[in-house]
Amino acid sequence: LDLFSGIGGFSLGLEAAGMKTVAFSEIEPFCDQVLKKHWPHVHNLGDITKLTGENIYERVGSIDVICGGFPCQSVSIAGRKAGFEDRKKSGLWYEYKRLIEEIKPRWVIIENVRNLLNIGFAEVLQDLCDLGYDAEWEVISARSIGARHLRERIWIVAYPNCTRFQSEGAELKTAGIKGYTRQDEQTGGNLANGNGKRLEGLGRSVKLEKTCEEKPISTNTCGEAPGERVLP
Repeated sequence: LDLFSGIGGFSLGLEAAGMKTVAFSEIEPFCDQVLKKHWPHVHNLGDITKLTGENIYERVGSIDVICGGFPCQSVSIAGRKAGFEDRKKSGLWYEYKRLIEEIKPRWVIIENVRNLLNIGFAEVLQDLCDLGYDAEWEVISARSIGARHLRERIWIVAYPNCTRFQSEGAELKTAGIKGYTRQDEQTGGNLANGNGKRLEGLGRSVKLEKTCEEKPISTNTCGEAPGERVLP
């Protein structure tokens, strides 16, 4: 399920990685025309505020992965930095969060501008935690893949914080969505990224208001045999 789809960049990349797009959610007419041209058999479900887990399931069936970059205007350094208060812009994160709760996908992929680290990042992580998800994240620049400009974006990959991942024999890089490394969990500390690096120097240090217990969000999501992880 590709939310805030634009002209389908997420789906283009994910399909190249072997996934299948089952639905879009996009309201801009021009973008809708582009999506219809390249994905003529994939539904554009329209306005995210009018979608529910139930009506999505009725139209396209079950969803394994939700991806999307919610609007950045209210968290960007080029904007007014109003955060999530503007429900028609960056505040649409709450609609994204609602669909995660209703659909309970196996994976969630979130993208936004780097300045999300300074405005709203801790809230996004806490919301994912409250929904039963762990996360790993990284800032990636367009320059890192050969472009001539910087254009840094933060990418967050979230997954249910249940025992099915432990059975894969690989130690998780983060100790729950609270953002501590395993070492920090005993000593305390600030948020760390998925590689164990602290966020000092990336804006400001953030500490979540509460911690998260690692428990399954549903037997359907966590009680099955582990699949292949897409994270490195």
